[in-house]
Amino acid sequence: MVRRFLLLGLSLIAMALFSAGIASAARHNGAAVLLLRAQMGGRAPLERALQWLNGIRSCRAHWLRGWAYNGLGREALRDREWETFLSCDPQGVALVEAHLPEDRGWAERALELAPQAAESWFWLARLSEKADPEEAARLYRQGLALNPMDAHRWDRLGFMLGSFDPDAAFAAFVRSCDLGGKGCRWGR
Repeated sequence: MVRRFLLLGLSLIAMALFSAGIASAARHNGAAVLLLRAQMGGRAPLERALQWLNGIRSCRAHWLRGWAYNGLGREALRDREWETFLSCDPQGVALVEAHLPEDRGWAERALELAPQAAESWFWLARLSEKADPEEAARLYRQGLALNPMDAHRWDRLGFMLGSFDPDAAFAAFVRSCDLGGKGCRWGR
């Protein structure tokens, strides 16, 4: 869990570094550090992070403001910021999922806002696995059409297909192994 937060924090800092302008980057970085401290259990002032981001309209600022609003329990403001973020940076779906991993409504919203991002399809597929394996398999296939090199998702597809299409499940597991999937043992 700590590793996940550290990776999330590093990704936020990296995103902030690539923002336009040095002053803007400094404000992004300052806000990201405050938010990361809050995420790791510190008492960072989330309102201060929002002040640092005031007036910045970059994708990264929308992400960071949404994170702060999430921490403050202001869901409507968080949703507005993260919707804007996903509209301008579809690859940010994984960041939203990291904060709301079991939120089916947000997974569906991410797919509406960023259908070109494989992660949108994968998030909703993961949430559909238990209730509807066939739907999960369909969603995994859609995501894999966008990112066919994801060994883990080929593996998940195989598990979904196992109950109703064993031949396709085997093919998905083989594809996962061809890509270096973790569960593969033969021929190595």
